[in-house]
Amino acid sequence: MSNQVQASAACSLVHCRAVLFFSLFTPVFLGHVTLLADESRFTGDGQLTDRGPEVAAERFLLDLGPVNLNQDGDYEFKFSGLPVVRFNTQLLISMKHYFNVRPRPAADRPSWFDEVSVALRLTKNGHEKAVFEFDGTLSQLTWTNGAPKPNQSALYVRGRNANDTGSLVVTEPNVTYRLSLKVRSNTRKAVPAELVLSGGGWKLDSVNADQRFNGLFANADSNGDKQLSEQEIPSAWKKNWFRFDVDADGFLSRAEARELMASKVSLRGAPTSSFSFPWFWK
Repeated sequence: MSNQVQASAACSLVHCRAVLFFSLFTPVFLGHVTLLADESRFTGDGQLTDRGPEVAAERFLLDLGPVNLNQDGDYEFKFSGLPVVRFNTQLLISMKHYFNVRPRPAADRPSWFDEVSVALRLTKNGHEKAVFEFDGTLSQLTWTNGAPKPNQSALYVRGRNANDTGSLVVTEPNVTYRLSLKVRSNTRKAVPAELVLSGGGWKLDSVNADQRFNGLFANADSNGDKQLSEQEIPSAWKKNWFRFDVDADGFLSRAEARELMASKVSLRGAPTSSFSFPWFWK
C-alpha cells in the first residue's frame, strides 16, 4: 500500500472515531446545558450566574452591581424567575474578615461600620408586606468571611428565631420580587461594595425539595393543565420518563412527575484525573 493510501486510510479511521465519540458524548454535554437552562427562567435586573449542579453551596449568584457606601444613595431592583432555592441577600465588601487578617486587628470590625446605615427591604408581586426588611448600621449586620466571591467578606441579616430567617429567603416560582436598598453614610473610609443574592447547591437544595419540585413543575407545565406531556418534560429526565407513567396515559401527573424528578440524573463522568479514552479511540 502506498504512503498516500495509508495516510488516507488513517485519516478516515480518525474521522470515524471522532464522529462516533462526539455522537455518543454530545447528548451528555447538551443534557447538562439543558438542565441548567431548565433550572432558571430569570428576567429582570442584575446578572444571574449558575455555577452548575456539582457545586455544593452558593450554586446561583445574582449580582445586582456596585453599591457606594461613602455617600447617600437609593437603589431599587426588580427580578423574577429565580431558581427555587434558599437565597441570601448580602452586601459584599472588598476587604478581608478580621478572622483572615494577620496579625489580628485589635477591633473585631472597622469603626466606619457604625457610620453607614442601610435599609434593606424585599417584597413580592407588588405587595406592601415585606418578605424581609432591615434598617440599621452595618455593625448590626452579621459579618462573615464566607463570601461567594474571592477576596471579599459579606454582611447579611441574621434571623432572630425559627420563624425569622433574616435575609435567607426560599424563592417561589412565578413571583416577581422587588428589592430596595437605601444607604445613609457619614464616612469616606468605606471600601467598595456590591449587592448580591446567592444560594442553592447540592448540599442545600434537598432542604427545599418541595419548593424546588413546585418550581420545576410550574416551569415545565407550559399550558397549565397540571400534567406533563413528553414535550414538556425537562430534558434531563426525558430519557426514561415513560417508566414513571404508571397509568400509561402518555402524561405525567404531579405525583408521577415528582417521582421522576426525585430520581438521580447522572450529569458527570469520571474525574479528569482518571479519564481514559474509550476503546474505539485507541
